[in-house]
Amino acid sequence: MKYFSSLVIFMATLLAASGLPAQAPVDAQELADRWTEAYNDHDGDALAALYTESAELTAHGAPTLTGRDDIRAFWASDFGEGNPLTLLNVTHTIDGTDMMLVHGVYEVVDSDGGDALGDGGFVHIWRIDGNGEWRIDRELWFAEVLPYE
Repeated sequence: MKYFSSLVIFMATLLAASGLPAQAPVDAQELADRWTEAYNDHDGDALAALYTESAELTAHGAPTLTGRDDIRAFWASDFGEGNPLTLLNVTHTIDGTDMMLVHGVYEVVDSDGGDALGDGGFVHIWRIDGNGEWRIDRELWFAEVLPYE
């Protein structure tokens, strides 16, 4: 027990010395909901603001997009295809002190008639920026994959 207490004190001291801003716990679904709200509002600027300046996005095997501006343009072009609404459901996470790996599934429906437009999986790597804000640094979207047999 003495060793554990010393380890906790050492880790707290190390974190304080790292210069990382103190963070309140954040829920992965809350982060996904931020993305969902901006996307479903078809607000390219609000959506782009969720990404780091050097973020990377890979969708369904297409070439990787790099940078907030290219990602904004990608999602803005996606808004016009079937008037989509997207729902994200987080399935599991791996938490770090300054990053969070988020896995989940998505469903896209037409907002006018509710017709299914697509579904699949997503992976987000959220990082804390210099202002203490969570931003997406890496993102992957893919069609559902069947388990290997």
